[in-house]
Amino acid sequence: MKKVVVAADSFKGSLDSKSIASAFCRAAEKSKGVFVVGFGVSDGGEGSVDALAEGCGFKKRSAEVTGPTGARVLAEYAVKNFAAAIETAAASGLTLIPYSEHNALITTTYGTGELVMRAIKEGAREILLFAGGSATNDGGAGALSAMGFRFLDGNGAEFLPTGGTLQNISSVKLPSDNSFSEVNFRVLSDVTNPLLGRFGATYVYGPQKGATKEDLEIMERGMENFCAVTKKATGVSLENLSGAGAAGGLSGGMAAYLGATIESGADYVLKLTGVLDEIKTADAVITGEGKIDSQTLSGKIVSKIAAAAKAFGVPLYGIAGTSELSEKELEDMGFSAVETLEKYASSREDSIVNAKKYLAMAAENLIDRFGETKRR
Repeated sequence: MKKVVVAADSFKGSLDSKSIASAFCRAAEKSKGVFVVGFGVSDGGEGSVDALAEGCGFKKRSAEVTGPTGARVLAEYAVKNFAAAIETAAASGLTLIPYSEHNALITTTYGTGELVMRAIKEGAREILLFAGGSATNDGGAGALSAMGFRFLDGNGAEFLPTGGTLQNISSVKLPSDNSFSEVNFRVLSDVTNPLLGRFGATYVYGPQKGATKEDLEIMERGMENFCAVTKKATGVSLENLSGAGAAGGLSGGMAAYLGATIESGADYVLKLTGVLDEIKTADAVITGEGKIDSQTLSGKIVSKIAAAAKAFGVPLYGIAGTSELSEKELEDMGFSAVETLEKYASSREDSIVNAKKYLAMAAENLIDRFGETKRR
């Protein structure tokens, strides 16, 4: 029997990580001589809580909180002992807003802060905050507001800053008590972008959150002001902090005001779920994400799984909605072949709308290869 490990990130907007693994399990049931060990994985965005709940003993809970545009949403989180795993995407995520309404000028992370406070009140002493998939660009000011930090304008009036109003912050009042001193905050992310500049939160991720060129200029000025008032309030300089730009600056805000560490979400999930141990004894590995592109090469969970497969001499295959990498780039990552849903669909839109159908076809095609697969 050939053992195939399947650990692919979610295809945003169409397939979650668990569903992808399940599709390969079903395909293997139709094929003699192959069995699949499937994992739900994530590198800091959607699916992180599911991955911990399915493979690490975390128990899911849910709470109604403020969504990115102010409407109430039901958000899941998970707990184990004194740790709580929270996804920014669950309360402040881009998928919570119709595409036509994406607008990072007005969205808030307030609901994420509400989830954090709920977990702490329930006894959590370690907050694992997965930072991917946000609809926001508020530097985490919304989340911090929900946690008792007060942002004041030039007239001394308290307000809730968003991406479009960060520039109006004049000062910050910290909570009077020391309620967070016994809580360890860890921000888990798939990016290392700084807060400011060409490669910062605003200019890299603002466009996918609905920002126009004019919006980007407004939000960047706001981030610059946020850095200035934050340094004055906390003594922490965010300008050159690696990863501070994740989740629209939420990572930076948590680091400055709560002493959070910023860590690789992929490394954390892979270690905790035991994926790497299973790869060591596999005959083949399948990994991927919605779009395999240049960002895939820079420390995301797909690249880490690919590196592990190469290190252990295990043949590697890819699954994706679409791939923008050249054959050489894929080969350099170690891929023997990559199946895309676009290969089976009539258009990219078709591949997204009917993703489950085309995933089943791609999964059967890949599984059929493994009768010939041998370890290197």
